[in-house]
Amino acid sequence: MKANVFLTFSVFVVSVLIFSCNKDDNSGTVTYSVSQVNENDDVAIEKYLNEYYFDSAGNVKRIDDTEDVTEEENAEQLSNKLMNFAEKQDSGIWIVTREAVEADGDYVSFDNKNTTLQYNMFYFKSYKEDGTVYYRTPATSSTFSTILYGFKPRENPYFLDAPLYNDGDVKSDYEIEGILEGLAKFKATNNADYTNYNLQGVIVVPSRLAYGRDKHYVNPTSTSATKVETYEDYCFVFNFEVLKVENAE
Repeated sequence: MKANVFLTFSVFVVSVLIFSCNKDDNSGTVTYSVSQVNENDDVAIEKYLNEYYFDSAGNVKRIDDTEDVTEEENAEQLSNKLMNFAEKQDSGIWIVTREAVEADGDYVSFDNKNTTLQYNMFYFKSYKEDGTVYYRTPATSSTFSTILYGFKPRENPYFLDAPLYNDGDVKSDYEIEGILEGLAKFKATNNADYTNYNLQGVIVVPSRLAYGRDKHYVNPTSTSATKVETYEDYCFVFNFEVLKVENAE
């Protein structure tokens, strides 16, 4: 009997420890109002900007404050923390610019233009627990990234410049508004060697300026595509280089 009590208690203690130490993986389902999501997003984004940095090529990586890095390495990461270079726009998006990247081409435009980019996209949901806001572990997918999956750069990706496949479709069924707003402030690098990339920065978009709670298309290719809610309430982090901006033929 004592052994059973001890076993039960041990399982309970382990469970409590796992739950307490692994907030980032918390998967409890809580329904938030739109205003609550908006508030949580704004706090979570600032937290993200303070916990990630640019590496030497402009890739976004999490700051490592463990014993696996030296003090010098940690200091280098902190000096390149995203928040150090971030500027919040009136709309609510954040633009994080690597000023050292040379870009003398045309400004980004999808108005009779073909814009070629290489990029990685990460997305996460914000949530609140015990009065504190967190963000879930950022995810990515081949739908939204080229570099991580070894793909060639893409011209006019659908989430920035979408064809309207179905009658009644509107651009917001496909596109991420906040990224379009941020990209308009960047010029092309005219970098011909996309394998030797030098990412220009990051645009961080709260869910209300992404897909919010609207149904949307994910990587549509034909009129058979159907709207989904896959990225409802997700914030997006767009890490990119604009390679070319050319007149459409």
